[in-house]
Amino acid sequence: MVPTPSEDNSTTTDRYGTWVAEDLDGIGLLAPHTTRLRIRAIEQAGQPLAVYRVISGGGLVWALAAAPSATNGSGETTVSMIDPRTDRIIRRVQVSEADGALVARGALYLGALDHGHIYRVTRGGALQTFNTPHRRAALATASSGVIWAATSTKPGRLLSLKLPLG
Repeated sequence: MVPTPSEDNSTTTDRYGTWVAEDLDGIGLLAPHTTRLRIRAIEQAGQPLAVYRVISGGGLVWALAAAPSATNGSGETTVSMIDPRTDRIIRRVQVSEADGALVARGALYLGALDHGHIYRVTRGGALQTFNTPHRRAALATASSGVIWAATSTKPGRLLSLKLPLG
């Protein structure tokens, strides 16, 4: 067992180790064959960001964090793209809100389905917004060029949203 500062952790694993979202403490890395979690802060303008989710894919680790202004209800999410080989942030992108995330075709997709759209963040930091035909859904998974979302309506439905090329 390896102790962590936070109780509710989001984790992801790649060949460089297990990455752990540690809220205001930042992001932790448990490298292979080690027993100690190395934690470092993720900051913006000198303020710690509350990292609530980490996800790996497309050759990166993506850390999702609530921006300092999110405490006033603005709902901003900061996406930090981390090179797992060096454990360094290589890029950041800010989106207005996000409630679900998955990696497909080397890009990060963030759901804002209560507002009827999805964000796509590429490895290069380009941000695109796509409108969805339905609101009140959550991102579920991706397969063969589509994102699947599950509606929160009764009866529930699975939505197939075609991924853009590139």
